[in-house]
Amino acid sequence: MDNMEAIMFKKIFPILALSALPFTTSYAQDSDSKFYGGLKLGSMAVDESSIQDEFRGSGISVSVKDGTAFGLQLGYATSDTFGVELEYLSGDADIKASGFGVSGSETIDITTIAIYGAYRSGGDFYFLGKLGLLSEDISFEGFSESDQGLSLGIGGGFRFSQGSVELEYTIIEEDVNFLGLTGRLNF
Repeated sequence: MDNMEAIMFKKIFPILALSALPFTTSYAQDSDSKFYGGLKLGSMAVDESSIQDEFRGSGISVSVKDGTAFGLQLGYATSDTFGVELEYLSGDADIKASGFGVSGSETIDITTIAIYGAYRSGGDFYFLGKLGLLSEDISFEGFSESDQGLSLGIGGGFRFSQGSVELEYTIIEEDVNFLGLTGRLNF
């Protein structure tokens, strides 16, 4: 297994294990619990056109490769359909630049902490919508920037006896989005 496969295995295995837990007969938590936790795995997408706009007319060509993101979620269900969630995400993206006979690449690290109000419709298959406040830190090559603002997410999921699996798309900020899978368990 090469280094990239080992990294992907370490990130994907916890999500798969968490997603399979509701199927085990020895798992005996109360399904009516108001608290839940989850692991998130997905892709952090950086808008390439906004970065290219910064370098327009400079003679430098820029490209962006989306990176992997991993996160944690803790929540409290205030009702059958509404909840409050605290979420942590950490991801990266690779930027390559070339021009004037020089080329190079750099990894952008993106870390977010957010609090969301979340709506999940009823039924085994459900719609997910969330809106919240987010704080993000972006750093690369000794440069660091922090920002706060609104964040919005939509998606869907499937409920199991003790949790759920969700697919969601979240707008982190104007130029960064997250597409990911979450495995959630009630506790």
